[in-house]
Amino acid sequence: MTEHQRAPSATSSPTAMMAPHSGTYSIHAADNVGGLLDSIAKGPQAKVNSGASIRIALANPTSDRMEIAARIAARGISHLGPRGIWFSPAPPEQGKLAFLFPGAEYRSLQLRELAISLGLKPPGEIQNTNDPLSEGRRAMEVGLFMDQAMQRIGIYPDTRVGSSCGEWAALIAAGGLQSSRLMDRNHIGLKCPDYIYLAVTTDANTLKTILDSECLRNRVFISHRNSPRQSIACAPPSDIERFQGALATRGIRATPIDVRSGFHCPAYARYVDDALAFLDLRCRAPRQQVWSCVSAQPVPDDH
Repeated sequence: MTEHQRAPSATSSPTAMMAPHSGTYSIHAADNVGGLLDSIAKGPQAKVNSGASIRIALANPTSDRMEIAARIAARGISHLGPRGIWFSPAPPEQGKLAFLFPGAEYRSLQLRELAISLGLKPPGEIQNTNDPLSEGRRAMEVGLFMDQAMQRIGIYPDTRVGSSCGEWAALIAAGGLQSSRLMDRNHIGLKCPDYIYLAVTTDANTLKTILDSECLRNRVFISHRNSPRQSIACAPPSDIERFQGALATRGIRATPIDVRSGFHCPAYARYVDDALAFLDLRCRAPRQQVWSCVSAQPVPDDH
């Protein structure tokens, strides 16, 4: 991911937002982000706007993608994510930056080349064991690596946000969590409930109603309120199968997720003390506030 925010200067003003829709806009010759910004600043028939500023971010900045980004910037209309491009024609002057630490979403990241270029150690690979935290440990390593990499190039967060095991990585990065074993290569012996996660294409309130009607409220838990159109439920395999059937009769699609831990539901409560001891986890107030994607609130101080 490459992100740049550029304010205007006497020699270069990012004024492509003022350009009309028509005109050629090719930057195939630009092989770096600097070339992209220069191209955007010039723009097709660009008009000078001394008070302009832009923010643009793109993943995997190939020349084709940079050309598309330049055309998006030329239109001057916000573009938030499609094709891996984010553009804001007028970002808030007092805007803040959050680092989002992912869970399983890290799988698509190719980091070895980046690590070599920054002189950092690349994250390790997932071990083929029965370790319940093997993939989580890899996700945490990736999150902490990216945190280091961003700071290495001079980008510092105002806050950190964590999704799933990314919450742990965000807390470690912010100094709120210490452990002598969390990043070990295996955690065989760490006990977790054998719960299956289910991505359901409806909101949490609808799920509650269905759980009540099926008498499953105390057996199937809603672990994540992802959006108005998706929630995550988790339960033992037998209850998940019954719940899927109840959803199917109502025309609601549900897809199992390849994670089994029960970390995000009340079923894990009885495992907490053992996990704290096994992982040698020690919590303290972080140097910086950390937000949870699970609760959409700051992470509390207690274990």
